[in-house]
Amino acid sequence: MSLPFVLKEEDKKAGGVVVEHRSEREPRPRNLGLEAAAEELLKSMERKDVQGMANALTSAFYLLDAMPHAEGEHE
Repeated sequence: MSLPFVLKEEDKKAGGVVVEHRSEREPRPRNLGLEAAAEELLKSMERKDVQGMANALTSAFYLLDAMPHAEGEHE
């Protein structure tokens, strides 16, 4: 039985990304800031508003960067 988070060699070459199913993990608390940024991104995409999309992505970046995480280079 293979583990769901281990990529097979052919998946690594293809740049595959393994995503776990939502039903397999604990429900996470809602992040209203990220949800608002995602909604703004979707609205901007519908309007084809490039500046609005950039603003929404920037907001999401700052929200995610403020979350606890490991600093430095990542593998």
